[in-house]
Amino acid sequence: MTRRRWTATAGKATISHIDAGWQHINEQLLDPLDFDDNIAGARVDVRIESLQEERRFHQPVPGKLLVAAEADNKALRNKK
Repeated sequence: MTRRRWTATAGKATISHIDAGWQHINEQLLDPLDFDDNIAGARVDVRIESLQEERRFHQPVPGKLLVAAEADNKALRNKK
């Protein structure tokens, strides 16, 4: 397949996907309950993803605090 033909084929496929996407959005706009539900669902999904990222960031903290506390306790015991 030549580059020109491949480009034309890929362009048509892209246009087809974009058209399908717009059609789907227009269908959702016609059904106000469905559209709001989708928006609300997307917002919840983003919030959950954000919370999961925070959890991954903070997850090692309690373990580090425990190690630090144990080290401090050992240091205090050794001073006596």
